[in-house]
Amino acid sequence: MSKSASYKLELMNEASKRTKDMAQRDVRCNVCGHKLLVAYEDYDTGHIKSYCNKCHEYRIINCEDSSDESPPRRTEDRFERDIRCPVCNHMLLIAYMDSYQGHVQSYCNKCHEYRVIDFKSFRSGEKE
Repeated sequence: MSKSASYKLELMNEASKRTKDMAQRDVRCNVCGHKLLVAYEDYDTGHIKSYCNKCHEYRIINCEDSSDESPPRRTEDRFERDIRCPVCNHMLLIAYMDSYQGHVQSYCNKCHEYRVIDFKSFRSGEKE
């Protein structure tokens, strides 16, 4: 595992500890009802794109009401960044520039484990 990957895994473990006592809500696909991810109480700003394993399509989620925006409002012009699993480098989800704070939990389809994402830690660019 590279230095950057081990650093990101450490950040995920710290984020997981911080979310232990936070309220959480399931975010579900508006087409089939499949659970896409878990949003914690501090995730209150922004949009993310998550893959629905049941529909086999990406859904753009608005954090305010945890709904899928179809069609998405004004996300095409926003800068987006991939959030990747620090263990296997598989893409977990896509975060738009307006997702700059809060925590979500996403499932890694390659590792078959849940990962807690802190958007403050996973900004564009590498931290060494």
